Amino acid sequence: MKHLIFLVISVIIFLAAVGGYWFMLQNISLGVNQIAAARAEADAANGREQFARAASSFLSDTSLEREELETFVVQDADVVAAIETIEASAKREKITASVSSVNVNTKGQQFHEIVTMTVSARGSFAALNAFASSLESLPFASRILSLSLEESAERSWFLSASLEFVKRKAQ
Repeated sequence: MKHLIFLVISVIIFLAAVGGYWFMLQNISLGVNQIAAARAEADAANGREQFARAASSFLSDTSLEREELETFVVQDADVVAAIETIEASAKREKITASVSSVNVNTKGQQFHEIVTMTVSARGSFAALNAFASSLESLPFASRILSLSLEESAERSWFLSASLEFVKRKAQ
């Protein structure tokens, strides 16, 4: 009977040791998981901080270039002035020109809009050629989408052009 009591006590001690060992493993596993989650969160925060520093540095380094580029963007209030610049170019070349349509594309860009316009003009070939050159060198960010020159009557030519320029969105 002594052996049986000793055996029961030994089994109880063994089970308590296994239970204690299992409990310690569970706590260690929980601690390891918490450390891994904290490390992942710290790495993500560090990555966000590095990105923010890099973006801030980039913005600081490119501020002069961005300010210079912004001068080529037509402000919302200056769209009429942009059209008047085109009309002034026509007057300078002594031709008659008219802007027949102006469309604003508000989709796709967050801060800017694309203004598309159609210009037609009538005059001599040399004057229309000079006018086309002035359309290519407008003082704001623009591009000619299409341009055609047609002879309409003796010594009279007709120009049709479609162009677009960048305008800042109204805030």
